[in-house]
Amino acid sequence: MPCRADALSLGMLTAWLTRSSSGWIFVLTHRSALKITCATLFVGVVGLSLRGAGFLAPLMVTVGYSWLALFYTSVLLVIVAGASEMIRVALRNRGLVWLGSVSYFTYLLHLPLMEGARRLLGTRFTYASWTVQFWGGWLGIGLTLLLASLSWRYLEKPLLGKAHSYRY
Repeated sequence: MPCRADALSLGMLTAWLTRSSSGWIFVLTHRSALKITCATLFVGVVGLSLRGAGFLAPLMVTVGYSWLALFYTSVLLVIVAGASEMIRVALRNRGLVWLGSVSYFTYLLHLPLMEGARRLLGTRFTYASWTVQFWGGWLGIGLTLLLASLSWRYLEKPLLGKAHSYRY
C-alpha cells in the first residue's frame, strides 16, 4: 500500500476537488490547462508503451505507475468537468457503476484468485497449457467478481452506511 499511496492520494484529491465548491470552481476555471496536462501525460503513456516498460521494469517502478495515476486522474477530471451529455449518460451505465462499486476488492484479489483457479485446473490438466491459463484466468475473474459483489453487498456497503451516519 505505501508504494501506491500516490494513486490513492490522487483519488482522494479528485474526490475533494469535485465535492468542494472552491475545488470545483478551480477545476472549472482551469479546464483548458487540464486538457493540455492530460494530452501531455498521454504522450508520456505512449512513450512508456513504446519503450516496452513492463510491470516490473525500472522505469515503470520508479515513475511509470505515478505517471499513469496522474494521467488517469487528469482524464477523470476532464470528463467530469466538461463531458458531453452522451459521455455522462455512458458513464452512468449500471454495469459501469457496479464495476466501480466492486473495484477495490477486484483490484486486491483478482490476481490471487486467477492464479488459484489456474492451479486448481492444473491439478487435472497441464498447468502450462494455453487452455488452463485461459480458462483458469476467466474462472478467476468470475470468482473475483462474485466475491467482490458479495463483499460489497454484505460488508462494504453496510460499513459505508454506518460511517456516513456519523456527521460532525
